Amino acid sequence: MSVELNQIIPNIKMRLPSLTRTEQSIAENFLQPHFLQKSTSIKEVAERLGVSTALIVKVSKKLGFSGFKQLKDALNAHHAQSHTRRASSFSRMILANRS
Repeated sequence: MSVELNQIIPNIKMRLPSLTRTEQSIAENFLQPHFLQKSTSIKEVAERLGVSTALIVKVSKKLGFSGFKQLKDALNAHHAQSHTRRASSFSRMILANRS
């Protein structure tokens, strides 16, 4: 998937209606900011959600990624970028209030 980081979440949400209820539930968990850490394995995710690793890969592909790793990496990059932007905005706000 070749999408700007700020478009990852909207692109995933756009695909939700085409998924089954179970697939939607998996995808919605993926969207939670701390659900997929860099070290989270596909086996951990499958066990946490009570599904097979094959279904995790299938949902990742239905969401437009080549597989689970690409999805996880993209979401982690998105969340890191979002965190950096929020921290930068907060810093600017504090500096503005000191003036």
